[in-house]
Amino acid sequence: MCGIIGYTGKEQALPILLRGLRKLEYRGYDSAGIAILHDGKIRRVRSVGKIDALTEKLKGKELPGSLGIGHCLHPRTVIQLSDGRTSFIRDIQSGEEVVNLDVRTH
Repeated sequence: MCGIIGYTGKEQALPILLRGLRKLEYRGYDSAGIAILHDGKIRRVRSVGKIDALTEKLKGKELPGSLGIGHCLHPRTVIQLSDGRTSFIRDIQSGEEVVNLDVRTH
């Protein structure tokens, strides 16, 4: 099962989003990412693995901002590729383009 967490407020979004994603770890996902809006620009960081892998990738990077979103994906999430095929997200190959995460509703 996938999970999404969002934050908008006065605090810095990054630590809040990371705490929220950690609460979703029990769902058995295998990748996660965070996107934060700051000064009109969106910065994102994604990783394969648990939140520890995402946290490691965030070391040394500044992601200021008080508006953001975090997500985690289960390996059996069905996605649609740009060539029309569907696949589990775990089976995506380098260079393939995902166009949709919900093939039922587009």
